Amino acid sequence: ILVPTESSAPVAPLEYVGTTPQGRRVVAANRTHIFINNNLTTASPWLKTNLTVTASTINSPVGTTANTYKLTPSTTSGQHILSAVNTASDITAGKHWAASVFLKPDGITKVKLKLTSGDEINEGTYDLVAGTFTGADANIIDMGNGWYRVILHKVTVAKQASITYEIIALNASGSDTFAGDGTCLLYTSPSPRDTERS
Repeated sequence: ILVPTESSAPVAPLEYVGTTPQGRRVVAANRTHIFINNNLTTASPWLKTNLTVTASTINSPVGTTANTYKLTPSTTSGQHILSAVNTASDITAGKHWAASVFLKPDGITKVKLKLTSGDEINEGTYDLVAGTFTGADANIIDMGNGWYRVILHKVTVAKQASITYEIIALNASGSDTFAGDGTCLLYTSPSPRDTERS
């Protein structure tokens, strides 16, 4: 998640695949990681709701198996979510936030990103087969080999106590409430710049 300190139009943070830049640069004076712990199997700061997270052996977009995980919705009927909460003191009006993550479908082909601060909610939905998205503040980048980088922007309207970042699995019809079959899953690899503010 990224917060530019100045008032600038929200743009995607810069990403690299190997040495090749992907996406657009953020115009920002400095950057600070929010969720430094990208080991998604740990308890903190990651909360799993009706979802198991295990290490994967498939290659990430940068060609290694480091920090690549399987997200498998449980057979429980409900929402299947990976989330984290940030309580930084500078969640103030006019801050620009951007959340992004690498995702690859394996049975679960649709996903929602959600940023919530108080009663302010931004959402984007993404089709990881068609490479399409919905949401005025969303974007998607084809990274090759079945991987996509999904992006969501948010500008806080008022000072808030926290901001929550959620990755929500969707079923084939796009619903966020369903019972998984225990085998359909998503692969994910946290992007090096998906958890920053600046």
